[in-house]
Amino acid sequence: MAPVVIADAVPLIALAKADLLNLLQQLFGRVHLPPAVQHECTAKDNADARKITQAIASSVLVVESIAAEDFPPLPRSLGEGEKQATGLALRYETPLLIMDDRLARKQARKYRIDFIGTARLLALAEKKGRLPSAEAAIETMRANGYRISLDLLTKIRRKGV
Repeated sequence: MAPVVIADAVPLIALAKADLLNLLQQLFGRVHLPPAVQHECTAKDNADARKITQAIASSVLVVESIAAEDFPPLPRSLGEGEKQATGLALRYETPLLIMDDRLARKQARKYRIDFIGTARLLALAEKKGRLPSAEAAIETMRANGYRISLDLLTKIRRKGV
């Protein structure tokens, strides 16, 4: 069974800034997000928020509600979006979380939730022929203020996507 893919805000915003939200549909079909992630992504009135809103309107991104009682015990230092994304992932048998935050990924590991970061997503898209250059995408993200290292991409490639 294909995993249900759930995204956190930071990767969505980074992809929107680089005009690469289309990769989500190409790689995964639909991607779910909880309301807190939607709010984080669309709170500002800017081009990125509009792109994400459009992806929601076209059902590439699907907002799925989650009640606070559905969250597992998580550190208070996690953001609301990360908490809701983790709680949402636990609803499914084979979820895949798209998230970059180190603490959130540690919690995903604790609950045996598979995850992928933005750099690995770009490497996967490149490997599948959906992206001409993961390096160029990372450089675009970096130029837009997203902190991501080309060294990370090199390490991912060494390990195999």
